[in-house]
Amino acid sequence: MRETFREYYPLSQEEHKLIWNKAIIVFDANVLLNSYRYSQNTFQTFSKVLNIISNKIWIPFQVAEEVHAYRLNVIDNQIKTYYEYRKKLDKLQKDFENEIKNPFISKLLLSETKDGFNKIKEELLVKETFFRNLIQNDNILDTISNIFDKKIGHPLSKQEFQTMLVREREKRFDNKSFALFMDDKLSDNGHYDDLMLWFQLIKKAQSDKCPILFITDEIKNDWWIQSESKTFLPNYNLLREFYKMTGELFYIYRTFNFLEYAKTFIKDGIDESVMNEVKQFSSNEQMVYIEIKNDKNKNLNKLLEMITNDGYDIFQQNSKNDIVFLQIILPNINDIFESFINKLKTYSSLTDIEVIHVSSVVSRSIEE
Repeated sequence: MRETFREYYPLSQEEHKLIWNKAIIVFDANVLLNSYRYSQNTFQTFSKVLNIISNKIWIPFQVAEEVHAYRLNVIDNQIKTYYEYRKKLDKLQKDFENEIKNPFISKLLLSETKDGFNKIKEELLVKETFFRNLIQNDNILDTISNIFDKKIGHPLSKQEFQTMLVREREKRFDNKSFALFMDDKLSDNGHYDDLMLWFQLIKKAQSDKCPILFITDEIKNDWWIQSESKTFLPNYNLLREFYKMTGELFYIYRTFNFLEYAKTFIKDGIDESVMNEVKQFSSNEQMVYIEIKNDKNKNLNKLLEMITNDGYDIFQQNSKNDIVFLQIILPNINDIFESFINKLKTYSSLTDIEVIHVSSVVSRSIEE
């Protein structure tokens, strides 16, 4: 029975060992782009691990292309984050130094507070300047490029891509038995990035005759079986389809879980602060709550299409009177939330939808 329904069973210790020892380890774009969000110490540790296991790693062409295409967006969002925090501290500092607003704070304490504010702002400015310099002199991208030199897959040709779409169209349209099913609202020339990546993974396993261990910090239902409180197992449909097409095992780890296993390759281990930082990025999600005034026309459906086509999962949708309530899952990363808010403003302007309120809380912790 286990052999027939293998996708529903957690990997045994022997299977975990097998997939770690024999699998090609493949990294998603979001994992590599997190390199721009890590502290310098964490990035250096992560890079060290990748260099040590360099004979086991590989990335599909799709991933490499996304890293190059989106890295400026991540850098720009980091710049904005540090800049906005500096401005917030400026305002807070002025409020503290306003003697009318703070008549009972001693001048000595105000002086010490001012020194503290200035030191924090100086450090924020150093970080902001660091990211501004990355735009032209990107040593993070250079490091990633060197690690994956000659370890990048070949792209699918335009003809291969069109053939794939024709072949997959009939069986995947609105077919929930496939984790990566196709939406007939999408055009032939875009929005199939995950499907493209999936077939590059399958093609690699077929050609090299080996398991694939996929490392991602993505939170989409495409990759994971999700409950209301936790994401806990790789999507059964993915495991089933992969094994059927390749005869090989496929499994998914988050970056934190990957580093836990990789510890055995590191002579001095991995510092706990690094593990905690990576866990913060790969183990938490935030739920974004949106209230929209429903004008009872097609604009709302158009807005929802824009959100889902851009890769965001609408976890829940409710309506009360003329108000629509949405819950959308995002990684718990500041610049991703800011990016989503900016896109939401664009969406609403294109559809004339009135967004009444937006808030977010960290509400979903990933099971390890």
